[in-house]
Amino acid sequence: MERESIVQYIGYCSDEEKRTNKKLYSSYDVEYPLVEANITTAKALEICKSYGFDFGGVYRHHSHFNCWLCPLQRKGELRWIFDNDKEKWDILRDMQYQTDGSYYPNETIFDCEKSFWKKHQKELRDKRMEARKKYNKRW
Repeated sequence: MERESIVQYIGYCSDEEKRTNKKLYSSYDVEYPLVEANITTAKALEICKSYGFDFGGVYRHHSHFNCWLCPLQRKGELRWIFDNDKEKWDILRDMQYQTDGSYYPNETIFDCEKSFWKKHQKELRDKRMEARKKYNKRW
């Protein structure tokens, strides 16, 4: 019995064509429809906005335009969603429940969440220690 072929469509834009050289999905056939249509990052965002899709404003806080669901995004962008957009984070968690695979390279959303909580606790401890130092200097 012949196995069904899987096509992975990746939304790299034409100004990101160098990214298509990476061999990330060797078990899939890969297509880059935005590269093939010569659509740049700015044009893709413009098209989305013209149809009323503004991504909930999340791209005002990201360093570049990528899908907030993208497992290839920078960890800092994922952390921003965790810290600032509970609704989107809950969607990511729900999606993770539906798969055994990792979301971020070698990490599940739950692994990321755990590391974000640890960093958050450390940041709070550091702020408390800084406040204590200031308070103690007064006396």
